[in-house]
Amino acid sequence: YNYQNAEILDKAVYYLEKAGDYAKEMYQNTAALGFYEKLLVVVEKMENKPIKILLNVKLNIAELLLLNGQPERTELILSELVNTDIPYTEISDRLQYVNARSLVMKADYTKLKEFLIPIIDDIKTELYRNHLELYYLDALRFLNEDFIGEAAIFLKELRHNKNKEFEAKLLNVIGVYYLHKSQYMKAMKHFHLNYEIVDELNDMNLVRMALHNIGVVSFRMGDSDKAEENY
Repeated sequence: YNYQNAEILDKAVYYLEKAGDYAKEMYQNTAALGFYEKLLVVVEKMENKPIKILLNVKLNIAELLLLNGQPERTELILSELVNTDIPYTEISDRLQYVNARSLVMKADYTKLKEFLIPIIDDIKTELYRNHLELYYLDALRFLNEDFIGEAAIFLKELRHNKNKEFEAKLLNVIGVYYLHKSQYMKAMKHFHLNYEIVDELNDMNLVRMALHNIGVVSFRMGDSDKAEENY
């Protein structure tokens, strides 16, 4: 009986994790949250809990709660995980990323900057390090500090590493910075560079966003025909 029960739980973990990951990838956040919460219940019942899955599912739930406007529940999960011994570098780095993301969602850029400065150089996972670098730049942008200088350094690093995805993200952030400063030619330049990369990556959501941003700048510059074409 114990073997059969364990086998059933293992299969439940496998299918619930796959279902949650797929729903999250498709931006079906409520459905994904439901799958992950069921997964957490199953994992908690297991005699030999798969620690890596347990930690990741808690972080998945924390992220989805943030997106669903439930920051208080997110903070409860994060405060529990901060006091947990995490033996996996990638998951530890992801925890720092989700903590930073919660500060971004609150638009608490002073606290975000204070949080990132002592930890960002210790992040080993490239994906989360790059996300945190972008969050740091957002903090500088909103605090009116040396955004452009730091952005130029990070852009050079991304190009050296041939990281097109994050290069595109950063070009978009720089474009938004110049747009808010009413420096429309510079904004247009960076939005066009962003568009070239996301078009090459064939990410249609980002292509639409890039064209929308180009349309906004065109409208601000008085070119209503170009703006209408890109909207």
